[in-house]
Amino acid sequence: MVIEDNSGCISDTLKNIVTIGSYPEPDFTHDSLCLGTPLQLLDASKVAVGTIGKWKWSFGGGRTSTWQNPNAPYTAPGTYPVTLEATSVEGCGATITRPVTVYPSPVISATAAHACIGEQTILEARNMTPGIAIAEWTWNINNHETISRQNTGYQFAQRGKYPVVAQALSEDGCLAKPVALEATVTDIGLNAGRDTIIARGQPLKLHAETYGDNLQYQWWPTTGLSDANSPGLIAVPDKDQLYRLTVRSPEGCVQEDEVMVKVYTGPEFYVPTAFTPNNDGVNDRFRVIAPGVPQLAFVRVWDRWGGSYSRRAPFPTPGTVK
Repeated sequence: MVIEDNSGCISDTLKNIVTIGSYPEPDFTHDSLCLGTPLQLLDASKVAVGTIGKWKWSFGGGRTSTWQNPNAPYTAPGTYPVTLEATSVEGCGATITRPVTVYPSPVISATAAHACIGEQTILEARNMTPGIAIAEWTWNINNHETISRQNTGYQFAQRGKYPVVAQALSEDGCLAKPVALEATVTDIGLNAGRDTIIARGQPLKLHAETYGDNLQYQWWPTTGLSDANSPGLIAVPDKDQLYRLTVRSPEGCVQEDEVMVKVYTGPEFYVPTAFTPNNDGVNDRFRVIAPGVPQLAFVRVWDRWGGSYSRRAPFPTPGTVK
């Protein structure tokens, strides 16, 4: 633009850019719209020339929003008409109406059964909304392992309490509220004690090692026992006796162990019939057990071919021959 006055003087030239905007192409998208979660609609409008600067959403019933990406206000499942009017900065506007469907979210329950060590923890999930079809079930085990199954089992290696979470996804793409559980695995850890030798008439204290409280103990046979239902007791057997201990936890877990008590009436020798000196750490040494004998002075061993080996005290270990 140039201005010339009555005297013939001409102004400087003024230049400006005029944008002839095109009409927007309103559009929107959304993920699965599930009750109980934000029902967010995402603007996807385009304009060839210009810039979109205003959005007006109409959800029906006089409910509107001017946010670019609003949350729909629906509180019940169903299909609703949604209108989006997009207006550019240049003042050009266009409108689109499209139906959107809001789906109900499934509700689930789950249980994690108690397990004894060595057994599987049974994990079961149930759909509390039968009218909503479930497409996928998932269990998260101890925050590091996932199993895609409605009902399953998992064996934990050690006793303790472990977090497990059940999840479900409907065929409409709606997630159920996760159900967090605690799986408990019980290990009594029973150890009735080491085999031993006592003199006849000598009292022997037996004490079982266990984990947990409120355990039930049962020693058998009860012969020579001060209390067959206690973890610690006094035994006075009059002959060689194998004691078997059964322990039951309040959860119903049962473990058993044995302890052998050999009874001697005076000096006596117990000699193994074989040993394996192959340096594997198992039965590598030949040991002569001599209860009632304070010291061995001489030991001789014959092999099956009549060859013999003898040694006089002192021995490397009392009653031991390499």
